[in-house]
Amino acid sequence: MMHRLLVQLLLLVLTFHLLGCDKGGSAQTEVRFQVRHHDRILPDIDIQVYLNRTVVPTAADLDKFDAAFTTDENGRGQLDAIPLGNHWFVGLGYDEAIREQVVGHMPLRFDLSQLKQDTTMYVGEEEFYKIGR
Repeated sequence: MMHRLLVQLLLLVLTFHLLGCDKGGSAQTEVRFQVRHHDRILPDIDIQVYLNRTVVPTAADLDKFDAAFTTDENGRGQLDAIPLGNHWFVGLGYDEAIREQVVGHMPLRFDLSQLKQDTTMYVGEEEFYKIGR
């Protein structure tokens, strides 16, 4: 009788644990960027996030992003609660020093062994229509 009660209690605890788990894959993820053009830090760069993609977004995809944020005056930006998976990050902005539009892109993967990333995104004078080619 005691054994049966113990098994029932264990099953009840396990059920509550499983119901409480986040099945959406949103572990405590975080990405921090600093944006640079060669050796210069660039402020106010828009970073667009394309979730669950394995190929670089093309110019036709630029308005279909899933999330976005802008870097601060030190070229730094952060995004939290990123789903697990493969994602592309595209940086778009303007470099005052050369008076030209700049763009950069990079893939990042988040999984249970890689929840937080701190990285540098390099941007250049690449034409927007060349993204993804």
